[in-house]
Amino acid sequence: MARALSKVVVVSGLSGAGKTTALKALEDLGFYCVDNLPVEFFESFLSYCEREKLPLVALGVDIRDKKGITHIGDKLESLRERFDISLIYLEADDSAIVSRYKETRRFHPLADFTLSEALKRERDLLAPVKSMADRVIDTSSMNSYALRRCIFELFYDVVDPSFQVFITSFSFKRGIPPYLDMVLDARGLPNPHYVEDLRHLTGMDERVSSYVLSSSEAQSFIRKLCDFVLFSVEQLKADGRVHVSLGVGCTGGVHRSVAVAEVLGKKLLDAGYKVSIYHRELNSYRTLLA
Repeated sequence: MARALSKVVVVSGLSGAGKTTALKALEDLGFYCVDNLPVEFFESFLSYCEREKLPLVALGVDIRDKKGITHIGDKLESLRERFDISLIYLEADDSAIVSRYKETRRFHPLADFTLSEALKRERDLLAPVKSMADRVIDTSSMNSYALRRCIFELFYDVVDPSFQVFITSFSFKRGIPPYLDMVLDARGLPNPHYVEDLRHLTGMDERVSSYVLSSSEAQSFIRKLCDFVLFSVEQLKADGRVHVSLGVGCTGGVHRSVAVAEVLGKKLLDAGYKVSIYHRELNSYRTLLA
């Protein structure tokens, strides 16, 4: 059942301080994000989200809404009677922002002034917003990756904590899928292709899986592989990722890689992850259920 609107994050701050990056990070966490929505429309839009049962919403607002930004305090105060709202304010020192504008070659919203004058005016206009923020983040020394991780750590507890793992089995002969984050090689395991009774089967068949995985060497391989993958996925999860794509390859892509992908998927499912498996050479896709 869809949840009612449970969390609203308003992201504001100086132009060039990272608002777009912050909103993209929130979007990756499952927030429905809208940038530069006039403050005047906040209430009607959040009412719409509530009716549509959108549980997580993030709104970006900055100096482009010159009139609305001056009234955001009163607006948020009234809205907080109905919604759980957090206001995040992003700032950076002038040198960092000037450097970013030089890299992107974009215009400052207050382009009638020189950049240094525009920044000073913007700081003055946004001072009331900064003063009421629940969290002020200085991004001067942050790259986009660091800011994304910061946002992730702030709001990960309000989203579904299940991490998504996508596993693809494939044939090395037919090429490594380009979307993979990690590639695992199962070609060191016994190959059913050379067993006449097993050649026409796939790694989904228990007889093939048993042949590939039953030896003590194969069991040791699987145990160490699963330990490595579980450790790696935990590190990626802690690093701000919300999903990861793993690939298991073998020569033909129908025996060993399929069997290993199935075992690995079950281990990850038991560890509490959401798992989907795609056997490319079998044209088979499914989501594992606990």
